Amino acid sequence: MFIVQGNGLNPINLSHDIHIWDLKMYAMLSFCIIFFGKLTQSEATILDRDEMGIMNLSTEHIPADTIHCSFRRNYIQRIATNIFVGLPVVSKIYLNQNDIFEISDYAFSGVPSLIFLQLGANNLKIIKKYMFRGLSNLDLLGLLNNQIFIIEEESFSDLSSLRKLYLLNNDLQTISAEIFHPINHPASLDIFQIDQNPLICDSCLCWILQSTWVTPTTPGTTECAGPTQLIGRKWSSLMADDLNCFNITCEIEGKGTSMGECF
Repeated sequence: MFIVQGNGLNPINLSHDIHIWDLKMYAMLSFCIIFFGKLTQSEATILDRDEMGIMNLSTEHIPADTIHCSFRRNYIQRIATNIFVGLPVVSKIYLNQNDIFEISDYAFSGVPSLIFLQLGANNLKIIKKYMFRGLSNLDLLGLLNNQIFIIEEESFSDLSSLRKLYLLNNDLQTISAEIFHPINHPASLDIFQIDQNPLICDSCLCWILQSTWVTPTTPGTTECAGPTQLIGRKWSSLMADDLNCFNITCEIEGKGTSMGECF
């Protein structure tokens, strides 16, 4: 097993900067690769391009036999559709701590085996409908510490295996249940973190408050930014009556979910 770091090849040090969860997923993926004969263990590649001053990501940065790739702490601004293509065994991509503000439609559709995608600490503002298409095996999606204020309907509709969705510390005022449409939600989803967003605690969020399938926040850390009578109230203290959750409909304006009127 080799790690590509800088311009050379070095033996991987599994004790460095890899968490227990990473090790378990790594072991499982390595077994599958070897078992099915797609790569031998000596041929599998972990690509490390952290802190290399990269501004424009291109396909030449990523060997076809890559299983993990990391581009943390660079200056990347855009992820184009043709970057992550022909990468059938990539399981993890780290793009956190860049300057990414734009991700093209179907940008990750060329990595069907992807299970871990970290996009935290960037400049994303809008999550678009086709941004994460084709990622039916994705287990974790990290969108924390961006500036997201709109998540378009059906943005996560292809993520049928998703277990962890991190949206904390963004600019979301509301989140529509239609982000998972046409499914109600991924059956596997068990962490849905929305801490540190300026949420308007009205009936548009009843679907989260009343859900039995999700952990929407760390208890006690999220406060309502509105309406007036609920400003400062802890999310964990809210009841259905507080949000007027009975006999309501939500009409979302335009394509996004940052603005809307609920009855």
